[in-house]
Amino acid sequence: MTHRTSVSGTISRRAAVLLVAFALTLAFAAQAAAHDTWLMASTNVGRVGTPFRLDLTSGEAFPTDDFAIEPSRVIHAVVRERGVIRSLPRPATTPRTLQYAWTPAAAGVATIGIELKPKTLVLAPKLIDEYLTEIDADSGIRAAWKTLGDKQKWTESYTKHAMTFVRVTPARTNVKWMADKIWKRPLGLELELVPERARG
Repeated sequence: MTHRTSVSGTISRRAAVLLVAFALTLAFAAQAAAHDTWLMASTNVGRVGTPFRLDLTSGEAFPTDDFAIEPSRVIHAVVRERGVIRSLPRPATTPRTLQYAWTPAAAGVATIGIELKPKTLVLAPKLIDEYLTEIDADSGIRAAWKTLGDKQKWTESYTKHAMTFVRVTPARTNVKWMADKIWKRPLGLELELVPERARG
């Protein structure tokens, strides 16, 4: 999940410098305080030709589902199998998750990625105070914010990206499972954490 934070209004150069540091620090605090989004399944092993269900959800503590993502916020929902990238089918909406039903077409390690549209919101002053406390902001940062006055507003804009990996076995049990290294390549989302090696 990425955060881009900005403040509206005209301020002095010194205050601007302080607020840049403040914004960068607050961005990480906002990330920690906001709902995280994840993509997961009951198992990380699928089989060619057998439907596989994935749940996209948000919550304050992984893996507790708090609420579903609005389908209109999803701009990319893709799966990569053996180097071929295709879109996931339209999801079903439940009270707490978006459910994607995907049928694996090739054995190997599949990479699934979701990217959400940016969301912008204006933070209430009391929420900003909470963030300042959480990051243990010093007096300089607090003073820089106060110099803006009550007429200024804090605007936060963020996007979210979720990825997961599924080991897909052949449809027939007598066919040897073949590993590949394609999962080590970026999927093409705006922000990704790409693994360097597999465990086991």
